[in-house]
Amino acid sequence: MKNKIVLSMGIISLLSIGAQGQSFEAVGCKAASMGGAGVASSRNAMASYYNPALLAKPDSAVELALGFGVGIVDQGAFESANDLADADFSEVIDKGVANVTSLTQSDVDSLSKSRDIILDMNNKAALVSVDAFLSVQVDSFSLGVMSLTEAGVYGKVSQDHDKLIFEDSGQYFDVESATPAVDVGQVTYEASSLEYAVNNNLTY
Repeated sequence: MKNKIVLSMGIISLLSIGAQGQSFEAVGCKAASMGGAGVASSRNAMASYYNPALLAKPDSAVELALGFGVGIVDQGAFESANDLADADFSEVIDKGVANVTSLTQSDVDSLSKSRDIILDMNNKAALVSVDAFLSVQVDSFSLGVMSLTEAGVYGKVSQDHDKLIFEDSGQYFDVESATPAVDVGQVTYEASSLEYAVNNNLTY
């Protein structure tokens, strides 16, 4: 179950191919400090990106521009992942998968808190953008290579599967039940177990 959760939080690379609208990103320290206004001020290495016409009157004979940046927009996904880490989710889930009967009340409390965090992750998202550029200008000639990559995560969580029922050697135990040692059966497990939802891609 833990591996599935970790996998579902992995970054999904987005590759766009074809004709489509693309936002004009601010590239270079000077333009970024001016709110992206580089069309009239980028006369040297960055002119090939902003305004090639400015290469007719460069400010310098030779210029090299190199940059790298990372942007993060969190709509709750990263914050929830941090909350799971604070709740010791990984350690406790490992313990429960290895031997569900070894869980203490403190462990169950931690799992209950983690369950609530996971259920609240439904429709939460995050976006990471990475940009890099390299541009060289010699007199009125400029050549540049620029890259912008975006990756995102999106949570889809089955709200019906909210029980802490674990499968152990063909038996199914609800660790929050007043009688946690009683087998609740496979039907109940498949209908309401968070573990089942994660393992079968109902929650990801």
